[in-house]
Amino acid sequence: MVWPEEPPKASYILKNVSCDSRPGEIIAIAGPSGAGKTNLLEILAGMIPLNNIVGQVLVNKQPMNAQYFRRISGYVTQDEALFLLLTVKETLMYSTRLRLRSGLEKATSRVEKLLDEFGLEHIAN
Repeated sequence: MVWPEEPPKASYILKNVSCDSRPGEIIAIAGPSGAGKTNLLEILAGMIPLNNIVGQVLVNKQPMNAQYFRRISGYVTQDEALFLLLTVKETLMYSTRLRLRSGLEKATSRVEKLLDEFGLEHIAN
């Protein structure tokens, strides 16, 4: 292809993005529409494979292991992804049983802890 003058410059969806998070911390990503928030979260959640991006994604100064990162983090989409007929406790139990795969007793214990940590006991049922 012949360009009139110069070829167009490369454009980036995300460039030089960094953030810090400590264990147990809850972080919200905010910004205007089109700023790249969803792309950033989808990369971190492994929904956009690392081989589909240019550059590198580092977690703790190491190349990101998407499978491990998904185990130690949580991603809540902006779309409603809840089961409308389940209670808060039932929804957490469903997700916990899928992720932990360790039996009802451990899942129940984990859900009770989550309800307490997030202050949801009063709306659990």
